[in-house]
Amino acid sequence: MAVLDRNQTDELAPSGLNCAQFNVLTVLHRAAVPLAMRQLSTMMAVQPTNLSGIVRTLRGRGLVKQVLNEADSRSLLVSISVEGEQFLAKVLPAHWSRLEGIMSDLAEDERLTLVGLLERLVHSIRVAEQARDSGKTNRNVKEPAATSKSTIKRKPAIKTAVLAKAKPSKVSAAKKKLRTSSA
Repeated sequence: MAVLDRNQTDELAPSGLNCAQFNVLTVLHRAAVPLAMRQLSTMMAVQPTNLSGIVRTLRGRGLVKQVLNEADSRSLLVSISVEGEQFLAKVLPAHWSRLEGIMSDLAEDERLTLVGLLERLVHSIRVAEQARDSGKTNRNVKEPAATSKSTIKRKPAIKTAVLAKAKPSKVSAAKKKLRTSSA
């Protein structure tokens, strides 16, 4: 994973953003509504305390907005700003091309396998975090849902690039195969 981080760090260096900041922007870009910090931290698989500084920096650069959550005045909602959208409009086309280049050596079935393995890894991490937070082991965390066209747009950038050429029906078949092989 460090090699992917270095690759993205090199790509983002001219913009002055780090990987975490860029990832926050892309998650907010794909979100249909402003997100509470806890929602955003869950979508990014990071702790809310780690996210606060990232959002503060992006807000300082005018790339995100924060407003009081009317439903819960103890929390703030975060959304991408017009400037953030304009920034992504300039950066994302080259970013997607770069990701497609990284994945170009993988056949469609290899991309599908990679997606399934990444989802299982994320699930394992969430189980471990939940166990750590609750002080006990809990294997009852819900398995990731099957990937379809409607969910691809909400997936992390690398996963979307992996799926760029994959057909949704093949994604479901590959995930089913992975689940039965691990059972």
